[in-house]
Amino acid sequence: MLLGGLAAVAPRWLDALIARTADVLLSLPLLVIVLAFAAVAGPSLGTVIVAIAVSSWMPVALIVRAELRGRRERLYVRAAYGLGLSRWQVLRRHLLPGALPPVASIAAFEVGHAILAESTLSFLGLGVPPNNPSWGNLLTEAQSHLLTGAWYTVAIPAAAVVVTIIAVNVVAGAIAGPSDEGGSW
Repeated sequence: MLLGGLAAVAPRWLDALIARTADVLLSLPLLVIVLAFAAVAGPSLGTVIVAIAVSSWMPVALIVRAELRGRRERLYVRAAYGLGLSRWQVLRRHLLPGALPPVASIAAFEVGHAILAESTLSFLGLGVPPNNPSWGNLLTEAQSHLLTGAWYTVAIPAAAVVVTIIAVNVVAGAIAGPSDEGGSW
């Protein structure tokens, strides 16, 4: 949110730098960024957290930037400037609170990406260390039981990952509310 807010109120060159950096990183597959970072940093819980943070800030920042840029010419914002509030006071008091609902929605969708990234990194041995609980570690351990006929040891953790991601996306869809683009339910 900080980078998106900064891009919306900063000089044009800084806005362009933040927006283009986000665009470039969004053009790369999320898993490639996460895998490259984890391979360089080594496996640990901290690596997983930083890798997910580095690879998932872009959608939130771009949504905040778009929301704030759309709101900064509204009458209540112009009135706040007219009353003598500084740029940062207007941002904190008037612009950011209005951007929270779409940010909450996109952040909820990003939780699904984070779960998938963590389980993938842990499954490949680049995430949470093997002695710590993780869905990726469960899948790695269950892989050896697959040929013995214990298919359920793989199916249950994999289903848990899928069901959790679907549940988070359903909640995110409920937060976002119905679309205003002519579709109906």
